[in-house]
Amino acid sequence: MSDIAVRPNFAGKLFGKLTLTLTNENLVFTHRGRKDKYLPLASVRTLFKVKKRFLGDELRLEGAKTTVRYRFLKSENVEALQAAANKIIRRHLKAYLQTVFTEFNDNVKLQYPKDSQEESLRSLIDSLYRDYSNYQADWQTMLSADAIAAVKDILSLYPFDMAKLRSYHEQMQLKARCGFFDTVESNPLTTEQRLAVLRSNDRNMVLAAAGTGKTSVMVAKTLDLIDRDLAKPQDILVLAYNRTASLELKARLLDKAQTHTIKLDTEPQIGTFHALGRQILQEAGRSTQISVFAENSAKLKAWIAQWIQEYTAEDAAREQLLITTLSVQEGRETQLSGQVLITASTELLTKALQAMRGEGLNRTGVAKRLTEAGIKPAGKIAGLLSALHKDYVNELKRQDCIDFDDLITRATELVEKGKFIPRWKFILVDEFQDISASRMALITALVDRAKANGVATSLTVVGDDWQSVYRFSGGKLSLTTRFGEVAGSYTETKLQKTFRYNNSIADTAGQFIMENPEQFRKSIDTHTKTDTPQIFLLDDKPGKENGVVERVAEVVSKIRSNEPASTVAVIARYNFLLDEAKHALSKQNLSNNVHFWSFHKSKGLEADHCILIGFSGGKNGFPGGGREETLIQALLPSSDSYPHAEERRLMYVGLTRAKHKCYIIADPVSPSEFVTELLSPKYNVSVVSAAISFMKSAEL
Repeated sequence: MSDIAVRPNFAGKLFGKLTLTLTNENLVFTHRGRKDKYLPLASVRTLFKVKKRFLGDELRLEGAKTTVRYRFLKSENVEALQAAANKIIRRHLKAYLQTVFTEFNDNVKLQYPKDSQEESLRSLIDSLYRDYSNYQADWQTMLSADAIAAVKDILSLYPFDMAKLRSYHEQMQLKARCGFFDTVESNPLTTEQRLAVLRSNDRNMVLAAAGTGKTSVMVAKTLDLIDRDLAKPQDILVLAYNRTASLELKARLLDKAQTHTIKLDTEPQIGTFHALGRQILQEAGRSTQISVFAENSAKLKAWIAQWIQEYTAEDAAREQLLITTLSVQEGRETQLSGQVLITASTELLTKALQAMRGEGLNRTGVAKRLTEAGIKPAGKIAGLLSALHKDYVNELKRQDCIDFDDLITRATELVEKGKFIPRWKFILVDEFQDISASRMALITALVDRAKANGVATSLTVVGDDWQSVYRFSGGKLSLTTRFGEVAGSYTETKLQKTFRYNNSIADTAGQFIMENPEQFRKSIDTHTKTDTPQIFLLDDKPGKENGVVERVAEVVSKIRSNEPASTVAVIARYNFLLDEAKHALSKQNLSNNVHFWSFHKSKGLEADHCILIGFSGGKNGFPGGGREETLIQALLPSSDSYPHAEERRLMYVGLTRAKHKCYIIADPVSPSEFVTELLSPKYNVSVVSAAISFMKSAEL
């Protein structure tokens, strides 16, 4: 297009007005041939108008708030410049709005609005509001009705508020995906589950109380991302706690994908942290040969026993240090020697080594932990443990092998150094409440490295802080309860609707766990309602040698007479109690369809009726009164300070395994602190024991 120039008239020249030239889609202002400034027409959001004035023509850009005037112009070429400029303005305005609509569609309608996009979305909406409010009259004539409707739709979210944008997205997708959510699992997803599926901020946490369907959320979220073409299967990484869980999750996902005819060109990567670590090491060309120590605990203990013999043979004072260390662990003076000392020390040092490896502690870190725990002599014990760790590492090198801790830590190092470049756009982590610091470091490294290479990764962690019970194997609850401090801003969704157990169990278990202020607050709603207590307190037939198992047999027999086909689980803190109960029920032919679970192993399982045993005071009671391993506790991840916090969570796990009724068999002579607490008026439990009723009246 040829340049079009409009010059000032005589009056304009007197006032020093400039010549206007339309060239290369810019309006250039010149004075005596020298360019003074220019106006890019691509940035203009309204049309030029021409006004005929006594002292010459006037070009105007009129707005509701501002009007720009170019006055004292010769009439020659004014209308030609107006027409050409307005043609350019119309084209750029439509292109601008198309960009706005596309960005809004991609980042608000289709995808969950992310924290990392907040400023760009704020700018988009604020700019659109500013332009439309100023030039609304012109836009009404320039744009189609559909375009105006789209503008108004976006501006319904002004003034900008991320919460409003997210609600807009959620309501739109809840409606659009209703059919998918209704059928992706055997039962329609709850509203909370649907929101957990849709929410894909940069960081997300799904807090799923027992029986609220977190696995359904993980399956549905993965399939939803693929079905809506927000991700290809290879863009998704799902990390499960163990191999069994990963296989179950994969099988369930593939089954649901087939049911919904969701085509998977390849499968999403579903596996464990160890499998991921192995993959990273292999792709980086590193050895992944696992030491026999990692797969055979007996061989590890044999090596440690040999190490103790060699360590103490070099210096007699070292044997005394071992005795001192054992005394610290047991909380009392011990005088052991010979093979007894070696055996006891082997058990202790095995646990200590595993704790050090899991927490990544060096000598300084160990000494610090011991000092903070008031353990003396901290420096010498740290030296002992550091020597063991050093020789263990050297032994792995001699074997040319690694252990399972190395799979995680070495993989993390490779990712941090850029030796492995992750490409996953979505990472989902199951059982996050039991994640260790080293595993969290690997996740962080993956997300950060992907970002450094231009891939924005959305991280979703799923778990239940109420069920964090694996501190002994490195689980660090604070990574869940203080997720924001670790990961930054995040979106939280709580799953609080359960179809497993009734409101009596939910209310009692929920109130019990929330006595600890460190736990998240949740309000559990149940599908099944009852007006009467479904948690029963029974005594263990005090004075009778086998009173506990006799009471268990009575309860099982009663359940069998009323509900022959129902399932029963006997749950205890310690395996020896389970063995005794199993033996007694087998002798009476009552063990059919009865499960025997430890509190830890019951996690994730359910039965129609559960019988919880072992509730007494003392060393083998629940909560334990004398099993605090002082030294090991100091080396494990930090715990919240609330009394018996982890055993309280174990109790919650046990209570919520029951679908219908839960029976707690307790010792009224040496009462458990937990049973004493449950007798307080704030808990609605049924006491079916005169001895325990006496305890309750005494408490009142």
